[in-house]
Amino acid sequence: MLEKLKQGWRDFEEGLPGERFQQRFKRHQESRRGALSKSLFITAGILIMVAGIFFLPAPGPGALILLIGAGLIAQEFLLAARALDWAELRVRKLAAWSLETWHRTSLGQKVVLMLFAMILAAAAGFGAYGLLSQSRAF
Repeated sequence: MLEKLKQGWRDFEEGLPGERFQQRFKRHQESRRGALSKSLFITAGILIMVAGIFFLPAPGPGALILLIGAGLIAQEFLLAARALDWAELRVRKLAAWSLETWHRTSLGQKVVLMLFAMILAAAAGFGAYGLLSQSRAF
């Protein structure tokens, strides 16, 4: 089973950006799995996405967890696969622009941006702590 997962990941990696989720959808549909398998994939995808949404405010892998859940759902729905392919292209463009901008920025600007990001992260953590401590009081 581990080898099957590795092969699936290799196939996914080798796919062209903007097409890989749709290719995964087609391969998954050709495997002719039953209704139980389909419903398990959808249920697992939804549960994993809910966990990802829960972890989004906290520093860590919330976005990655959300993406894994969306990937499971995209194996069952072509519309979801198309949406993820569309989003992948936009994220790649944004990442390229961000890296280019970061490399052009001076050291002073980078320090200010990092301090601002740390202040935002601290404020988010403090806010999350405040919300969690209030919910325990009830």
